[in-house]
Amino acid sequence: ANLAAAGTGDQTAWQTINTAEDDSGEPMGLVPDTLVVHSNNRSVARRLLNAEWVVLVAGDGATNNINKGDADLIVTPFLKTGIEWHLLATQSMEPKPVIFAEQMPKRFVAQDGLDSESAFLHNAYRYKVDNKIATGYGDPRSAYGSTGT
Repeated sequence: ANLAAAGTGDQTAWQTINTAEDDSGEPMGLVPDTLVVHSNNRSVARRLLNAEWVVLVAGDGATNNINKGDADLIVTPFLKTGIEWHLLATQSMEPKPVIFAEQMPKRFVAQDGLDSESAFLHNAYRYKVDNKIATGYGDPRSAYGSTGT
């Protein structure tokens, strides 16, 4: 569905995640809390999540925005299309929609001593940051995606 200030697509996504069941048929208790949109949808998403009043039907007047403060907003140009959006449950109980594990903390490494070969022969100093991370997909029931159409 399209992401609109009226919030109909967002409400469908919220309900789908919130009523997800585990493999034994028990509710998972997921509460969506993060909306990810393309940069092109920034103003619509901000209106959806921050406006006090929205117009659901043209000419009908404004009504109270029930989506206000419903989720955190992440705006990124890295989504495939300009109208694509995703709703995620990132702070609920496990499992997460995306898993990020830092296996080794960042550490700064310098090769700048006068006794190093590159410094002695070429007047070149080397610097780098070592880090080891892993990412992966979690449970798809904790995420809802829309192509925007």
